[in-house]
Amino acid sequence: MSSIGTTDINSLPNPGGQDLLRNAPQSNQKYEYDPNKEINNVVSDVQQASRSGLLELPTKDIPITTNHVVQDKEIVPNYIPDASTEDYIKQHQSLYDIQTNVNVNAKNQDSIDYIIDEFGLPIVISIVYFIFQSTKTKNYIYKIIPSFHGSDSTPTTRGYMVISAFFGLSVYILNKTLYKFKM
Repeated sequence: MSSIGTTDINSLPNPGGQDLLRNAPQSNQKYEYDPNKEINNVVSDVQQASRSGLLELPTKDIPITTNHVVQDKEIVPNYIPDASTEDYIKQHQSLYDIQTNVNVNAKNQDSIDYIIDEFGLPIVISIVYFIFQSTKTKNYIYKIIPSFHGSDSTPTTRGYMVISAFFGLSVYILNKTLYKFKM
């Protein structure tokens, strides 16, 4: 073996121990090709087939009536087709119609974006303020962090600061989420 995963060609089994390619018989015949001779052979074959009737159409394939050819008005050399052809271009949507549809869709999208841009933050602030001012939220915060409330259950200064920070963080997160869904 010369390297990992390969085998030397001489170490492979060979029946009889001989190199088969070296003992292959070689012929020294030359093939001659004469194009004129080939063309003459083809022409003589076609002439012989014509003499024997092999190139004629069978009678079943020859039309007996020619009315369909005579009645066809388009066979006249100077035939002009009727002007009643449909305008296939008008059947499809024009470039102007496509552009108009694109502009209308863009205006609709712009109006939705305008509403979100203009009123998104005030709506988010209103929702978060409502949640933070509800009685359930205040009771929940009092249960979780009782040290932010005084002895009379009113929030302390530190409690106001932490609740304000939570309020601001909630507004920020909801505002970012709103703009992520807008795109």
